[in-house]
Amino acid sequence: MKRIDVRGRVVINMLNPRWCFEVTLWAGVFFCQF
Repeated sequence: MKRIDVRGRVVINMLNPRWCFEVTLWAGVFFCQF
């Protein structure tokens, strides 16, 4: 299941660059808080 989820996420990232970019920004803000 985990492998399938990862593959699905990769496909979604490739199809939706904006979504991947937003997630990257949220991750950056999250780590910056710590």
